[in-house]
Amino acid sequence: MRLEPLKNKILSADPRLKALLALWLGIMTWQTGLPGVICYLAAVLFLAQLLSGSGENAPFRYRILIIPVLFWMLLKGGLEFASHQPLWPQIAMETSLLGTRLLVLLLLGFVLTWATSRTQLGAAVSWFLRPVLGSRSWQGGLALSLMIHFIPLTLRTLNQVRQSVRLRCPDLFFGARIFLWVRTVLRVLSLKTWDQTLAIAARNLDGPEAWRDASEFRKKEWAAGLVLAGIVFGLALL
Repeated sequence: MRLEPLKNKILSADPRLKALLALWLGIMTWQTGLPGVICYLAAVLFLAQLLSGSGENAPFRYRILIIPVLFWMLLKGGLEFASHQPLWPQIAMETSLLGTRLLVLLLLGFVLTWATSRTQLGAAVSWFLRPVLGSRSWQGGLALSLMIHFIPLTLRTLNQVRQSVRLRCPDLFFGARIFLWVRTVLRVLSLKTWDQTLAIAARNLDGPEAWRDASEFRKKEWAAGLVLAGIVFGLALL
């Protein structure tokens, strides 16, 4: 594929640089108007398609982003209408801007986790926190790595348990089904938490040595990152 070299460069880039660029793009998303946000959305959609084509990331179902985005759009529109009753075109513009911004941020989070492994992101966070937390900075990296691991794991567990309850207990009334679903999810997640604890200890990830970022600063790579940050800032002025 023609885009395979670009994908490999993104995957092998310094995780600290990728984290900073993602943070910068997230900040600029809330500073720009609708034209700039649309440009950001096109960019993150391109990266999502580029990075989610293989492994456990494929196929990525974009519809899982629709529910939270629509919820906040409806909430924003309702509050705007209830507060001072502006014109409907103004409400539509503001809710569309909010929805597009949220979609950019959600996709950006997925792109960052696809482009960088959990251990690399944890090591990068530990490096950023070292001036503040000192020798305890590795704990922040470990916490972030666990959070990144458990969010998709929890979503998969919720869906699997829901399907199992529906197939095995089709005659249960709604309240009993919800109770069984919640109890089963908590039990499964408790077992997975124990398994994860054992995995961390077995891989020696429960100490500072595993979370030290030993990667060197590559000047050309960081210079390209600085150019990208400038482009993001320029798009924010649209």
